[in-house]
Amino acid sequence: MITRADALEIMTAVIGAHPRTAPRWHDDHDAARATADIWAKMFNRHTLTKRDLLDAVVRRAADNPITAPEPGEIIAVARAVRRERSEREKAPSMQIDRDAADERRQAIEACRLCDPNGWIDTDDGRLTRCDHNRQIGS
Repeated sequence: MITRADALEIMTAVIGAHPRTAPRWHDDHDAARATADIWAKMFNRHTLTKRDLLDAVVRRAADNPITAPEPGEIIAVARAVRRERSEREKAPSMQIDRDAADERRQAIEACRLCDPNGWIDTDDGRLTRCDHNRQIGS
């Protein structure tokens, strides 16, 4: 959850990234607190983390250095940051799944007992998954 203090930190990052065009919130403390409260509510609506939001401010500034961003722009970039991080974190487990599938496929291809989908007929006429280790008739 983004707090007022978190939002103030994000607002300070906007000032740091856009020194010429960012609003000067520090000139009016009441306005800065009110703005931070509204920004925090907007960010929390999307369950964004402070890390994602700060990364978004930096990325947005690198891609669009002309003007300071509105909260909606920060949210859009932060959502992309979160999505990309989530995909990177999932990638190793997806590779493990692919590796396991490759091993199963290779076992099926090497097996002389099962059909191309890994199934084998049992003595009672039912189908069962082949374990590729049984040596029927040997």
